Amino acid sequence: PLIQAEMTRPWSILKNESSSIQFSDSGSEIVAKFLVSDEQASSDHMQVTFLDFDTCNATTLDQHFNFSLSPAYEHGDGLSGVDVSLTLNKDSITNSSAWAWQDGKNNTAVLTFCARVDLLADDAFDMTYGGDEGTMSPSYSHSVSYVKVLYNMTIIMSSDFYLVVDVNEEDPESEQQTTKADYSITACQCDIVTQRCINDPQERILRQNSLLNICLKADSEDVVIHDIIDLSMRQHDL
Repeated sequence: PLIQAEMTRPWSILKNESSSIQFSDSGSEIVAKFLVSDEQASSDHMQVTFLDFDTCNATTLDQHFNFSLSPAYEHGDGLSGVDVSLTLNKDSITNSSAWAWQDGKNNTAVLTFCARVDLLADDAFDMTYGGDEGTMSPSYSHSVSYVKVLYNMTIIMSSDFYLVVDVNEEDPESEQQTTKADYSITACQCDIVTQRCINDPQERILRQNSLLNICLKADSEDVVIHDIIDLSMRQHDL
C-alpha cells in the first residue's frame, strides 16, 4: 500500500537547556524551558508534579510548590516552546523534606527536589511501574510521556529575599514504565488523496497490477499509529 505521513512529533517533550533561577518577591523562582509537540503544548495536556529528590517517585511535595505555563511559542519541526514557572510556597517550604538547613548556619539551606512534567491524554491507561510503585498521582494514569528534572540548590536567606549561590540540575536515571491502552483499529480500501473509505462495491474493483490503497484509523484520538508490524489480507472467490 502507498502510505502518506504528515511530518509531526506527537506526544513529545524534551528539555534542552538549563533552567533560569531568580529568587525575588516579584517573580517565579525557577523557569524551565521545554519543547513540546505542537498539539500538546498547553495546560490541557501538561501537568507538573513535585517529588522527592532521592527517588523522584516516592514522596509528593506538591503542597510546597506551585507552577504556571506560558503560552506556547513557535519552535519548528513539530515542536513548540513552553516555559514552566516553578514557585516555592515560602510559608511551608522550610518545613518540608526538600529543605535542609546547613550545619552551623541559620541562614543557609540546601533545597533538593524533582520536577516531573507529564503530557496527559484524555483517556486513562492501565498502568504498571517497574520496581516499586511509589507515588501514583491520579494524573499518571493519563500520562503518555514525561520528563523529570532534579534540582539541587544552595540558598542564602535574608529578611526579604532568597539568594541562590549554587545550582545543580540533572536528569534522573531512566525508569521502566509500561502502559496498556484499549482501542480498536479499522482498515478500509480508500482514496489515497482524500483518505476516505470506498464503500461502493463497484469502485472497489481493481485491475490487475493496480495499487491497493489501505487507510487505518484508531477509534481513540490519543493513539497515533507509528508502524504496521503485520498486515493480513483475504480475497474472496473470483
